[in-house]
Amino acid sequence: GGNCRKKLFEIIMKITVANKKLSAKPQGDQEKRDYFNGLVLSTKEIEIGQLREIVSDGITISYVYRDQKFSRRSGYMKDNYVGTQFIVVDIDKCDKSPDDFVSSIKYRPTVFHTTFSNLTESKDNKYCFHLIYIFNEMIFSEDNYTRVFRELTSDYFGYVDKQAKDPHRMFFTSNSDLEGFEY
Repeated sequence: GGNCRKKLFEIIMKITVANKKLSAKPQGDQEKRDYFNGLVLSTKEIEIGQLREIVSDGITISYVYRDQKFSRRSGYMKDNYVGTQFIVVDIDKCDKSPDDFVSSIKYRPTVFHTTFSNLTESKDNKYCFHLIYIFNEMIFSEDNYTRVFRELTSDYFGYVDKQAKDPHRMFFTSNSDLEGFEY
C-alpha cells in the first residue's frame, strides 16, 4: 500500500557519491582521465527516494570505505572497503526489457534503472541496466558481500557483468536526459 511505499522511501541509507555529474559514460583513456581528475567521493546518508535524483543527474556511486571523503587512487578502494547498505547488479546486453527481467527473477530489487549503455550500438542495441538491492542494515566484509551477491543473483548469474561483481567498484549510473531512460 501507499504507507508501506512511503515508509520504504524514507529509509536512510549510506552511499558514496562522486562530486561530478555525467551526461554520458566516459569513453577512452582521455575521457576517463578527465573525469577522474579532481574526482572526490563522499559518503552520505540519504533517504532512498533521493537515489532517483542521484541516478537522474548522472552521479557515480559506490559503497562505503574507511574515509568519509577520498580521491580515487590505485588500491584505495580494495584496501579500504568497509561495507555497504546496497548492492548494485550490472546487467548488460540483455534481450529482455528491465521490467520483464525484474518480473522474472527470484529476488526483485528495490529499484532499477537503465544505464548509459542501454540500447547503444556498443552493447548490440540491447538492454543494459542496474538492479539495486537496498538493505535496512550495513553488510560488512567482502565475504558477506560476496555471499549476499551470489544469493541475490543465483537465478540469473549468467547475465551479470563479469567486471561488476566485487565490492571495490564505482558505478556510472545514468542520466534522465538519455533516450530510453527508465528508473
